[in-house]
Amino acid sequence: MLVRIHDIGLYLRCPMLVYLEFMGRECFRADIERTILRHLALYSAPDDLRGDMSKVVRDLATVHRIPEEDVVRSIDGMRDSISRIASVPRDLIKPCDIEVELRSERLGLSGILDRLVRPEPRRRGLLGMLLGGEDKMIPSIVRTGRSPGEGVWRRDRIQLAGYAMLLEERFGVEVSTGQVEYVRDGEMRRIRIRSLDRSRALWVRDRVREIRDGEMPDVRGERCDSCEMAGICGIKSCTISRML
Repeated sequence: MLVRIHDIGLYLRCPMLVYLEFMGRECFRADIERTILRHLALYSAPDDLRGDMSKVVRDLATVHRIPEEDVVRSIDGMRDSISRIASVPRDLIKPCDIEVELRSERLGLSGILDRLVRPEPRRRGLLGMLLGGEDKMIPSIVRTGRSPGEGVWRRDRIQLAGYAMLLEERFGVEVSTGQVEYVRDGEMRRIRIRSLDRSRALWVRDRVREIRDGEMPDVRGERCDSCEMAGICGIKSCTISRML
């Protein structure tokens, strides 16, 4: 069974989340605000986010089956974030493919990449000067939480490395740059994809496999009490097979 890039993200947040999801629990269901931010970042044109947003409201209500009044209320509370999304330079995210499905039996990985940016040749020259090389493909992931003070969160960096390896496997090109769209803050962060992060992604892949094979992690940390899964997570280390 292939390990999803999503699973790598769960493991890096807390290994226990991989176990809970494997056992059929839904971890961290997206709220309306995050759902809307993600949709706007991926599917809305900048002009649609300025002025009258009635079309956006209708689309969101239809696609995500959210009452229009709830969509309007949420949008009214996110005007600053929406303005930031509309102001992102288009050449950082266009031309692109949205929600690209990737899988590799050799790597043992699969995932759905939020955005695959394909820089135009004239842009690749500028990127080469800035980042040291030319990039024909740039994996981009959308995040609705806050951005770090600088760079990207460790979890995002390692997931980008996983997507880079999947893209290289599928298209036969080198992928050396990735980016994270922190849409709430209107921040676009580009990074070099390091060999170390590729190794970490594969290491986590193997740990996820171990959990699926029956080893339940024993993880109790300082963030556990504030975790929304705390009410169903409290079992000490053993094997899944003993519980079945």
